[in-house]
Amino acid sequence: MTERPERRSEFARPAAAVLAVVAGLGCVLLGVTAVLAPAA
Repeated sequence: MTERPERRSEFARPAAAVLAVVAGLGCVLLGVTAVLAPAA
């Protein structure tokens, strides 16, 4: 059984979205820690 490229792109899009969300959350956490670190 050979996998079709259409099926691969089907999985690639949600994976990219998840990576984008994780990266965004990481940036937010970095920003929050950068602001709170000097205060603490």
